[in-house]
Amino acid sequence: MTYPKAAWLRKPSLGIRIKLIMVTLSLIALTTFGSFLVVISIMDDFLVQSLIKRGSSIALSAATPAGFSILSDDRLALDNLVAKTKESQTDVSYMAIIDRKGVILAHSQLNENGALFEPSEGKVIEEEGGVRVKKINHGDLFGYEIEVPIMFAGNNVGNVVVGLRVDTLLAAKKSARRKTLLITLLALTFGAAGTLTLSSFLTSPIKRLAAGVAQIKSGNKHVEIETTSRDELGELTRSFNEMYKVILAQKESLENYAENLEESYAAMVRILAAALDARDKYTLGHSARVAWLSLLIGRKLGLDEEELKELEMACFLHDIGKIRVPDLIL
Repeated sequence: MTYPKAAWLRKPSLGIRIKLIMVTLSLIALTTFGSFLVVISIMDDFLVQSLIKRGSSIALSAATPAGFSILSDDRLALDNLVAKTKESQTDVSYMAIIDRKGVILAHSQLNENGALFEPSEGKVIEEEGGVRVKKINHGDLFGYEIEVPIMFAGNNVGNVVVGLRVDTLLAAKKSARRKTLLITLLALTFGAAGTLTLSSFLTSPIKRLAAGVAQIKSGNKHVEIETTSRDELGELTRSFNEMYKVILAQKESLENYAENLEESYAAMVRILAAALDARDKYTLGHSARVAWLSLLIGRKLGLDEEELKELEMACFLHDIGKIRVPDLIL
């Protein structure tokens, strides 16, 4: 008992080339965008660390001259140091020099001088060797605040506080992401082109094999598939051609054998019919005449060659029962 195939089995499936393209492109896209995200993350961390190191360097370089100015009570030198640093460094949002009590001795905003310094609210992300880095994200403030102690003869005489803007950092991040995304899209484009070329290279021999099988099924006996490569697919194509030649030779041999067997069978039937007819001189040649007349009628009726052969054999054997009838009765 046979059962109908499921509906999904009867539906035409995607070709090997389409499947190969889909799988390969998926892998390329996953790898490419995964690499893009990793590179962006590493690059963002690098830019942040670079900004922090630059701010720490600014604060440390200002700490030594600020210590001399504090000990000599040279407020003008402190104001000049803060103003020059703020003017030369575009990343600096504000800069302040405070004493040990937290009183502002010099500030990039002059109206803050003499007031009590209030640290910005934020999370301390790094603290080492007295240098404290704080990430500020409160209200309109967004950036980093770096505080460096002013040491003189082993004593802390104050602190240098530098606030860093992230405008330049964000612009650098945006530019780097745009360039990285462009490189990613180019890699994906080249990967897609390579996938199409590879899929065509791999599926072309398979298509030629399928076309060759279709020609064989249609009855074409002169089929030889072109071999264009020396890899496994080329070896498969050459093996297919050799296999078809062997099958074709065996088929021709079997056809010749069957034809000879059929001719031998027909000759044997004719001899047997002639032997039966010879037992009675009245019916001598009777089966041959019946066969001749029946073939004339069969051709008029439009019987094909196979049916005519069966009819002829039936005519020769229609009196086979005489083989058991005694000669006296015949």
